[in-house]
Amino acid sequence: MPVYARWILGVVVVLSIAVAYVMHSVGFFATSPIFVTQQGALDGFDPVEYFVSARAVRGSEELTAQWGGATWRFANRSNKDAFLADPRKYVPAYGGYCAYAMANNYVANSDPEAFTVVGDRLFLNFDMETRAGWLADRSVMVQASDRNWPASRPGKHEQ
Repeated sequence: MPVYARWILGVVVVLSIAVAYVMHSVGFFATSPIFVTQQGALDGFDPVEYFVSARAVRGSEELTAQWGGATWRFANRSNKDAFLADPRKYVPAYGGYCAYAMANNYVANSDPEAFTVVGDRLFLNFDMETRAGWLADRSVMVQASDRNWPASRPGKHEQ
């Protein structure tokens, strides 16, 4: 195989990997209404702790609950009990997908440390930079996301 052909093949492979990464990051393959990773919902962070301490705190592998087709982890027993008593109170808006992306009518993964609690709602964003943009126009973003979520949420056709 000529050198230029190997070079072109290498470029095609690298571009294919990059496209797959971007498609995954923006939730192109998302099928669940709850964003989950290998660690479960919220990438293993405790959903109740956002409201209790206003911090992103990792949950324990030993303290889990199933809800909405996802595994949720908790930092302590009282947080697990609170979640089980009223899961909808603690589940992040838009299933934990990026609130900025949803405002712009697409689905993207989120970073559980790029969070904002507004009143009784938990919002997540793709990263801290995206969160800053979302916060700059929060009320408009929430209105747009709330409007877009019913039609754009992953898994809506499976239920």
